[in-house]
Amino acid sequence: MNAALSPSKRSRLTWIGAWWLTLSYMAVVQFLTSTPRLPRFLKGAGIDKLEHFLAYCVMGLLVWRSFYLRRPGASNWWLALATTVVAGIYAVADELHQRFIPGRFCEWQDLVADWIGVAVALVIVALWEIATKRRDKT
Repeated sequence: MNAALSPSKRSRLTWIGAWWLTLSYMAVVQFLTSTPRLPRFLKGAGIDKLEHFLAYCVMGLLVWRSFYLRRPGASNWWLALATTVVAGIYAVADELHQRFIPGRFCEWQDLVADWIGVAVALVIVALWEIATKRRDKT
């Protein structure tokens, strides 16, 4: 017997799936930063910081989405704060753990690139919300 899922159960499954994706992404980042020497496809000054920025921009979007799906009516400030805290703690822990990986370094510049990535993710979300609200008004 195939019964349709209730809206609350569907919402819960969507939220669990979003966190599963977010935590899986975090696990991949953890694996990559635990690897002593990764092959470099791009070379040049600042490429490492660009990689940090992009990785944490994606992480910021995923964390925000996971919180949003759990609390769709939550204020944007709460969502931004929760996203910043979770991604920020993860970034600090990630940098600190690299101190113990041969060939890896704990650098404050990487942490800054991580936080900028999260901040840009939140700006992207804010711009998306502004655009969708304007579209809904027309």
